[in-house]
Formats: sequence, structure tokens, C-alpha cells
Amino acid sequence: KQEIKKWKMTSIALAVLCAAAIAVLFYFITLPRPGNDLTSYKYTPFETDGVTKEGAWSPDGKTIVFTKYSEGNWQLLMRSIDNPKSKLLTTTNSKDGFFNLFWAADGNSIYFIEDYYFKNIGLAGGKPRTIFKYFIPAADISPDNKTLVSWLWAKDVDSTLSRKATLFISETDGSKTRAYKPDTFKSTDMFTPEYIHFSPDGSKIAVCLVSSKGIEFWILPWPDGPGASPHKIFENIDFKDVPPKFEWLADSKNIVFSTKGYLWLGNTENGEYRKISSSVTKESLATISPDRKRLLLEESTENYDIVMLPFDGSPLKNIKSSSINEYSATVSRDGKSMSYVTDKTGTEEIWLEDEVGNEYPVVTKAEFAGNTNYQFPAAEISPDGKLIAYFRFGGETSLRDLWVSNSEGGKPIAILGDSLVVTNFCWSPDSKSLYTNSFFGNKSYYKIVPIGNGKTINLPDSANTNARPAWSPDGNWIAFPKSGNSKYPIGRILLFSTNGKMSRSVNSPVHGSAVNYNIAWSSDSKFLYIASSTEKESRLDVIDIETGKSRKIADYGYDVIFGFDQTQCSIAGISRDGKGLLVSARFRKGSLYFLDGALGNE
Repeated sequence: KQEIKKWKMTSIALAVLCAAAIAVLFYFITLPRPGNDLTSYKYTPFETDGVTKEGAWSPDGKTIVFTKYSEGNWQLLMRSIDNPKSKLLTTTNSKDGFFNLFWAADGNSIYFIEDYYFKNIGLAGGKPRTIFKYFIPAADISPDNKTLVSWLWAKDVDSTLSRKATLFISETDGSKTRAYKPDTFKSTDMFTPEYIHFSPDGSKIAVCLVSSKGIEFWILPWPDGPGASPHKIFENIDFKDVPPKFEWLADSKNIVFSTKGYLWLGNTENGEYRKISSSVTKESLATISPDRKRLLLEESTENYDIVMLPFDGSPLKNIKSSSINEYSATVSRDGKSMSYVTDKTGTEEIWLEDEVGNEYPVVTKAEFAGNTNYQFPAAEISPDGKLIAYFRFGGETSLRDLWVSNSEGGKPIAILGDSLVVTNFCWSPDSKSLYTNSFFGNKSYYKIVPIGNGKTINLPDSANTNARPAWSPDGNWIAFPKSGNSKYPIGRILLFSTNGKMSRSVNSPVHGSAVNYNIAWSSDSKFLYIASSTEKESRLDVIDIETGKSRKIADYGYDVIFGFDQTQCSIAGISRDGKGLLVSARFRKGSLYFLDGALGNE
């Protein structure tokens, strides 16, 4: 009996081991394998002339639609994969160009987003047809061509709803719009890019978005309803500050996504993932061929540099220019200290450079306990050089909070309540307070907040801006850039005294914008300098505050962008020698390549 019992136990153990082995084997069979030898990967240029990005492969696999930047305009182009000649479908002067490209299921038209409107255009080109007139950073249509999904502000669809961004379901013509339920993935803010894709079998929707805790990847069952259970995947991946582009594979289980300059293969059912490229360039997924064997990649060498725009109109000068990101530079009033943000150590940190060129980190993630999945998109040194104010993006409980650190290091101090989302800030000239613009839910707040002891000053709702303001060195005025409207088509700059009463306004020489519009006062408070990329060419302008007259100082062409695109608080400041404006600059570069072999023979 002992032997029989022992034999049964052994048989059960062997059965369990066999079942486990079969499960493991099944997993490795169903997860596509990359080529064993990465050197066997084959890269073939598709478009390397100028600045190209985005891409969508036609259902028959013969044609690719893509975008290209040319002399101040973005072009939407279509080309056969075997023919070097492209066909122009349409153009736009929108600085964001065309994005979220995908083909209609019948292959007779292309969908895309332009100026955050969802549009469609036929293969003959011409004027696109607008489907949705809501602010939309991402959309997709189901494989059966019956359902449109889009990422929208809830209040745009229904003014009675709260200020939340979530997934909405519509007919393909944009009618009968309703929210996906349950929307456990809704966000308190909205950014671009964000991505939405139906699986090929139409059974689920993958959503990658910016949330209060950073970048999140969700799988949403389709159809939705009480029985649907959206869930997060890839929670232990640090996607940095940009949601990854991704595409489903044919099995509706695995996806290819790109982040940190590499390609990855991930299983949406068990959350397993692995790297499938080892390129030293910054590769980003553009699209996958319909047979899911060939990749089209965006190869970009873009990064942020710190440049000076001389006030005498001479060519811009590189202050910090390298293959790493360096941005958001400001200098103390005495010119002895310059703070800036950099990822030279592989993660974003705030550094200080003294007057003789010595550099050291002042704010790192080590200063913050707990969740470190955040970045520092903007920083500004105080005029006296003793403090640095900065955003922390994607913290534990808020999307963007404001902190102050001593320029010699030490424990950070939180400014405002952690529930408030801060959109922009600027230092007072005495370094004792900060202007802040923040919101919570549907309510916005405009305050002058003391550093340490002092009284908070609440400013009226008119003291707001969708771009970073600037406080004059003499302490008399805060300048608020305003975007254009019917009365002021280009835009203007409002001047407020520190008690919140508006004194006057001056016309902006260029179109106002939440990004790529950078202002700073001259040291004598007589002039406002504006470095902008809101027109076709980037430029530097100056406004005489007494007369209100403006003058263009210099043009810098089509291929450089001033400001930091990830925040509407783009920092600018006067250079150490007082002879120019320090701004963050990004030079446009980009190509499209085919990659064969990365997905093996699956």
C-alpha cells in the first residue's frame, strides 16, 4: 500500500510538471520571437529627406501614408512601398501637423487628427472632412467599421459632466456619443500624444495615456458594460514622460511598442514583455504591415538644447548642445548661477552651473521618497540665486505639482496643496513669492504665494494665461500672454499690477500659444522679449512697454522650435552677459525606415 501511494504521488507530481511545461511551451509558442541574431535585422530607408514622421500602412500592404515638414507646413503624403515618388494629399500650417493616422477598413480613405479635430480624406486628396469638432488627441475605428472610439474631455460632450478626460464611444460619423463604462481609467488632464487601438479581432481596446501617476497602459474589453473589467498592464515599466506608440499583432494578444528609443514585444494577457531591438538611435514605431511581419520606424535624433538668441540679431549661439536633453535654463540676477534640467545621468535632474563652469545636480529623484515615476519639465532659479522652483510631473497624487529647493541642495518644499494641478509659475523679483496658476476639477486659481512666512494674494480670474507669465524686475507688473480671439486675432499681453488690477495691454507681434511662446523682461523692465515658434519660422521679437510698439529682431528658420513641448510653462531668461535670451531649442530631424526580421517568421 505504501508503494502504491508513493507511485500515485509521483504520478501526480509528474502530471503537474508536464502541465506546467506545456503551459510554458504554449506561452513561448504564442509570443512571437525576435530573430536570434540582431545583426540579421535589415533596415531599409523609406524616406530620409527632410523631416518625416508618422505612418499608416494600407490594408492591402501596398501603400503608406506619412507626414513631412516642408518650409513651414506639414504635408500628408501617400506613396507605394515600391515607388520613390509620393503623392500630396493635403497640407496644414498647424504646428503639430497630422497625427494618429490610420486607413479606413476598405482602403479608400485615411483618418487623422489635425488641430485636434478628427478628420478623413479620400485618396484623391483635397479638403479633409471634419468628423469631430472636439479636442481629440487620439481616436480609432473598430475592425467592423461600426464604432468610433476617441479620447475626449467629458465636459466637451456634456457641459454638466466633470472635468475628466475619458474614452467615448460613437457611431463612425461622430453621432450618438457616450462614455465607455466603466471608465475606471479616466484622467484629470489631457495631453498629446495618447494612443488608442482596437485589437484586430475587435474584442478589446488598448489605451495608453497620461494619468495622475504617470503613463498608464490599459486593456478595455469590448463591448463595454457592467460586465467589462478594464485593467492595467505593464505597470512596472517606466515609460518616462511620453506614452509609447504601439500596434497590435495579428493574434490580438501581443503588441509591439516603442519607448526609450527601443522596440519592445509585450503580451497583454500576462504582462510579459521584452526588448526586440538594440539600436543606438532613437527608434519609434510608426506602423506595422498588415501581415504583421514588417515594421516602419521613425528614427529621430532630436533632443533639447539650450541656446542664446542675441539681442543684436546675430545667429543663435549654443550654450549647451549635445546628444542629451538640456532645457529650461535661467540665470540669477548677478549672473553667477544658472539652473537647467538635463537627463545626462539617464534620468531627469535639475543641475546648477556656477560662474566658472562647475556643474552639479541640485534636485534628483533621490530627494523624493516613494514613487519615482516623474520628471521635471520646468525649473527656474530665483533672482537672488538661492532657490529653484520647479514642476514635478506625474507624482504620487497629482499630475503636476510645484516645489522649491535650495540651490545648494536639501529637502524640497511643496508649494500649494497636493490636490491642485499647477499649469505655470514665475518668480517675484525679490525672490520671496511665486505667481501660480492652478486648477482642481472645474475651478482655476490664480495666486501669489509666499515662500515661507507671508500672506497669499488671490488674483481675479482675469489674471490668467495659457502660457508662462513673467514678473518685471522692478516688481511693478506681471505680463500674461493671451492667445488670439475675434477681437485680437494674433493675441496680446496683459499687464497686471501685483494687486491683480490690470493696467493695460500690448499687442503680441506673433500668435499667442500655450507652448512655443517664451517671454522675459529686460533687466530695466522697459522691454519684453518674445522667442516664438508659433509662426512658420521661429523668431525673436521685442516690445517697448512704454509705446507698445514691437520689432522683430531675427528669424531662425523652419527647423528649430523654441520652448519645451511637454508643458505650457516654457522657461526663458536673460543670458549671463545680458546680451541675449536663453531658451530651450529643438531642431527638427527625422526619417522613416523599414525594419525586417524583428518579428521572426511569425
